[in-house]
Amino acid sequence: MDVMEVMTSLVHKLNNFVFSLRLLDVVDILVVAYLIYRLLLLVRKTNSSRLLKGVLVVIAALWLSTDRLPALNFALTHVVEWGVLALIILFQPETPLPRLVSASAGGCYFRGDGTECSLKIPIFEEELKYFYSNYQDYYYLPTEDVALHKSVAGFVDKAYRLQASAANCYTRKVSSYLPQWDFVFSPFFKRDYKSRELFFELTDELKKNRQAFSVYASHVLSMMASSY
Repeated sequence: MDVMEVMTSLVHKLNNFVFSLRLLDVVDILVVAYLIYRLLLLVRKTNSSRLLKGVLVVIAALWLSTDRLPALNFALTHVVEWGVLALIILFQPETPLPRLVSASAGGCYFRGDGTECSLKIPIFEEELKYFYSNYQDYYYLPTEDVALHKSVAGFVDKAYRLQASAANCYTRKVSSYLPQWDFVFSPFFKRDYKSRELFFELTDELKKNRQAFSVYASHVLSMMASSY
């Protein structure tokens, strides 16, 4: 097939695509393009009122786009999925910042401009382990990959249990976790025994605790400051 035949085929396919477009398809494409443009502007400067308006607009658009505007619905669905994987703390400093300040460390991002500051922290949705310190009181069950207290595991057949060690005396839990760089919140979780990364569970109770988030924000900012 020569170049002329390829170009003719492309033009033919393009014509078929254009003539098959519905009015809703055109609106769908234009809305997605506009949202991408507005998102780029929002990233450059964000405050609490704009964030609230943005959330409301996304929710309304997500509902309206279902079964009507597939491209928009796909984009909004993934925006929602990605958005819940980060914790954003908005606050106002006692003294306005004289200029724009931004910093990042440990996967966290800080941005401050005047009286508006935001702190973005990743949320980890995964299975982590809580290690028991008194491993002498536990048996490890290799088949179940879990440690149980001897008062319970004592009834398990000896062929299916081992004396627990510090490295395998844990329980596993799938949940939402936030990172921490010191023992600020307990219980703390790890990916494995030798891992230096520490996490704590983002529970429903913690989400309502304003004082806890204040402590956590100070902890994250201290970590970021020490990294420079």
